[in-house]
Amino acid sequence: MQVEQRGADQDGDDTGRRGVSSAELFDSEELRELSGYARLAELLKEAHGVLRGMDLELPDRADFVRRLLVITAASRHDQGDAMRRLERFLSAVAEKRGAVPEL
Repeated sequence: MQVEQRGADQDGDDTGRRGVSSAELFDSEELRELSGYARLAELLKEAHGVLRGMDLELPDRADFVRRLLVITAASRHDQGDAMRRLERFLSAVAEKRGAVPEL
């Protein structure tokens, strides 16, 4: 078996995949799943930021932090379940802040 070695491309990325688009690397189902994970990651990041900026009593903060950690852990195993939990979490946060949730 012969192994071909390739140098870094123009971006310094040593993947050896010059000019290969994501459509060539993944089929449509994989792209859909990856875009779902990207959306979930974006919402998780937003939720962490919102929680960090909230002025909460210690018991409330502990509850929200615990819930967000569980959602973050669940996102590694079940994207759909994590997204449903995150939507409920964001609604609870918005309710606590006295705002209408934007989902």
